[in-house]
Amino acid sequence: MKKSRWLALDYGHKRIGVSVSDVEGIIALPLEVIANKEIFTFLQAYLEKEELRGIIFGMPYHLDGSSSAMGEEIKKVSQKVHNQFPKIPLFYYDERFTSSIAESSLYSSNLSKKKRNQKHRIDLASATLILQSFISFYEIGGASPLKFS
Repeated sequence: MKKSRWLALDYGHKRIGVSVSDVEGIIALPLEVIANKEIFTFLQAYLEKEELRGIIFGMPYHLDGSSSAMGEEIKKVSQKVHNQFPKIPLFYYDERFTSSIAESSLYSSNLSKKKRNQKHRIDLASATLILQSFISFYEIGGASPLKFS
């Protein structure tokens, strides 16, 4: 397989945390935070310089496993991403608790309280947690691309 990266999106109402893997597809790295209205411009520009194995959308399920209102929005956005970039496999990955884990990780870091509470840091850390968890899950054969009709 040609070396390429995974890309994960922690989609929010205002911002999207973006994480990418190394070209071996093993390690998740924080990339940047973008405004959610810039998702298609960002993806187009990114795909002009990098090849992707797939895009992972963090999916905010409820504790009982049902989809949330944000989850429904993410499904609509992912359908549009699929329509614009049909050759790139898309995946959903359960993102329950990633924001609280990210906040806890930042809390235990050496960052000042002001920097720890900056939302973009939490979005980046969440996207990176989603991607690293997905990579581990995918490698054991636990994930299949989404099917769009």
